[in-house]
Amino acid sequence: MTYPIPVHLRRTVFLVGLLLTAVVFWLLDAPLKTVHAPFGIVSLELARYPEVAAQVITSWDATQQAAATVGVYWDFLWLLCYSTTISLACVWAAGVFSRSSYLVSIGYALAWLLWLAALLDVAENVALLQMLGGATQPPWPALAYWCALAKFDIIFLGLVYVLAGAGGWLLSRRTKQPQISR
Repeated sequence: MTYPIPVHLRRTVFLVGLLLTAVVFWLLDAPLKTVHAPFGIVSLELARYPEVAAQVITSWDATQQAAATVGVYWDFLWLLCYSTTISLACVWAAGVFSRSSYLVSIGYALAWLLWLAALLDVAENVALLQMLGGATQPPWPALAYWCALAKFDIIFLGLVYVLAGAGGWLLSRRTKQPQISR
């Protein structure tokens, strides 16, 4: 199957993406947890209804609202990092499943879908910025909700596939170990 990142660059891009994913995630870890936002910014992403979105935002003081806005801007970088990193991990896992064209096809489909997740994250971020700017009325809460839900589903499926690939890789290495005769 075709994939836009050349084979000779995949390891480097993966490692850089993984490092950037971790660093930007650390930067995004702003103190946004409140009673009405138990999951921080994710609480706003999943607010869905205008009154819930307004409740989340008003539970943050001015400093937290500013931190949330800065975090959303950082997320534009982060979405490129996590989507490419998990996408490359799916391509690697597809290689582990090379004996099954069906499982390979799933891996490459997920690799491409992870960039769709990034596009959904862009739309979600636009909606979040609108809400953080005071526009908590439709369509922004619902747009953020549905984009976040689809994004999280794709990421979850990608991570499950990668974990299955890692498990398959570990099993194949274990069965290839030479047996010591006694």
